[in-house]
Amino acid sequence: MQDLGTLPGLSESVAMAVNSRAEVVGKAFSLGQLSNPRAFYWSSSAGMVDLSTLTEVVAGGWSVLLGANGINDAGQVVGWGVRNGQTRAFLLNLGATRISR
Repeated sequence: MQDLGTLPGLSESVAMAVNSRAEVVGKAFSLGQLSNPRAFYWSSSAGMVDLSTLTEVVAGGWSVLLGANGINDAGQVVGWGVRNGQTRAFLLNLGATRISR
């Protein structure tokens, strides 16, 4: 077991899925603001990253990714977020490049 930490400004995180590469996705939030979670990706090399801040997410018109429910070994992440004012499911393809710091 490992403490993954949380995103800056938030106090809690919940891991929802892990793949065979030990990449983790889930959601981070603050106890007083349960209605405003953030989807995250975590790896030992990148640490915890807010998926809403990725260039391809912003360019795709998403205002926020609220939670990530799964990640496969190809780096495809599924979850839900807000796009054009509506809550929708997303599929984010991190691909072979992955996230690094």
